[in-house]
Amino acid sequence: MVCPFAYLASRRIEALAQRVDATVDWRPVLLGGVYRAVGQADYPSAIGPPEKLRMNALDLLRWAALDGMPLRIPVGHPRRSVEAMRVVLSRTGEARSALSHALYQAYWVDGADVADPAVLAEVAWQKVGLPREETRAVLADAGVKAALHQATAEAVARGVFGVPTFVVEETGELVWGQDRMAVLEGLLAKASTSPSTSTSAGTGTSTSTSTSTSETTKLDFWFDPSSPYAYLAAMQLHGLQERTGVTARWRPLFLGARFKQLGYPANPLQRYPAVKSEYLQRDFARAARHLGIDLVMPTTFPQSSLQALRMLVAAEARGGQADLVRLALAIYAAYWSGGDLDLADLAALARVADAAGLPGAALAEQAQTPAVKQALVALTEEATAAEIFGAPFFRVGHPDGATDWFWGHDRLPLVERALGGWRPDFAGVDLSRGL
Repeated sequence: MVCPFAYLASRRIEALAQRVDATVDWRPVLLGGVYRAVGQADYPSAIGPPEKLRMNALDLLRWAALDGMPLRIPVGHPRRSVEAMRVVLSRTGEARSALSHALYQAYWVDGADVADPAVLAEVAWQKVGLPREETRAVLADAGVKAALHQATAEAVARGVFGVPTFVVEETGELVWGQDRMAVLEGLLAKASTSPSTSTSAGTGTSTSTSTSTSETTKLDFWFDPSSPYAYLAAMQLHGLQERTGVTARWRPLFLGARFKQLGYPANPLQRYPAVKSEYLQRDFARAARHLGIDLVMPTTFPQSSLQALRMLVAAEARGGQADLVRLALAIYAAYWSGGDLDLADLAALARVADAAGLPGAALAEQAQTPAVKQALVALTEEATAAEIFGAPFFRVGHPDGATDWFWGHDRLPLVERALGGWRPDFAGVDLSRGL
């Protein structure tokens, strides 16, 4: 109830299920209990560098605005939701989904305190006709309390580490996040060999249609070849450029140095509980399949991309953006499409450049010059000043000089909308505290 992204998912899930002829089984859990079980902080969205917290809050508002969803961060958020989850669990079928919607509305639109028994009783009575005295009885029912703890334990046993989480019952496949709902829909469509296909919701990505853009609208693509999500973004840029008429400027940055500044481990997946880290590694390949992109996890992951990045800077110094993009795509293919490239091996990188029609040996030699090394440092410093904390990052420059920043390959629908002139107004909203 207190997860804003689960709220957004709750507004989309039933329409999604209808499109693929699936049914939704709403499964309330104790989010705090899930976090404690997997070894995660009670409120992980409040932990991290300030720039990431601000981006997460901005993303929330953007997703809501994209689909015209009302959303207001309640005063005192996050509030206790145990009582609300008990009442939801006490209902079944359509009554459970209706009450879930009502309580999401009460918390994320009306700003009500759903931890207050009087508020819960009133919402349950007004929205779904549940007698007030019955709501109060549920809150004190030891059996309901135990059932909610059991439901939470079952979710953890199935691999749930956060919400919203969806499970395709026919395959057991788990999908986490409202921004993966397009992937979920694809899985359900594939699994729907009978009318009984269903999904469990622990409570999407929207398809965007771009309008024509001004010639002065600009797009920067910040990337590191060692990032699988940056690879997925890079493979989608050609289509984005064709649809919008905007050519992206590729901007390499040394993600390893940036992570060190932020206090992240060399392998950023180590920041997460094991169950989440393992899920994210599966997510790389599944996201690629959904997009129709070849992805084979390298034998060694992650790798230092320093030498590859210097080669890219050297390529741009030699032949501008055309050479940089040509080499970047060749490196991506050699590293992420089964070539098992060693990103630190200059000789191997030179061979990749040769195969792409570029002078590999000359670029490898140039990559070791002080000028190229300093140019990469300058790019990474520019990324730091822009509060970039990962890859891919996108900067949309509007004709009036305003800019919008987006993080993640799955934000490309938002990027495309922004390139078409979509600029929701969040003036006056304090994003400094995150969610």
